[in-house]
Amino acid sequence: MFAQPQPLVEGMAAVGDPIEVLPVALHALWAGLLVASSDVPLHARALVHSPWSLRIRAARLINRPPPSKAETLSIVAAADSSPPKRS
Repeated sequence: MFAQPQPLVEGMAAVGDPIEVLPVALHALWAGLLVASSDVPLHARALVHSPWSLRIRAARLINRPPPSKAETLSIVAAADSSPPKRS
């Protein structure tokens, strides 16, 4: 699910009962396994997608093989471990 950007509620409905799936979807958003725009408040129709889907599409545009899941996870882990930037 969420290989292509789609409304949160539609992706949850494709998996199962949205009420049962909602806690898992919110955890996936919190953990960075799913991403949504931070420009607007999160709501049922907010567009959500997998962070890997963007990397795969970008790799196809520049004719390179997409990064493996392990490579993507290491990039995410490195970003999570970097110290916060001061403004």
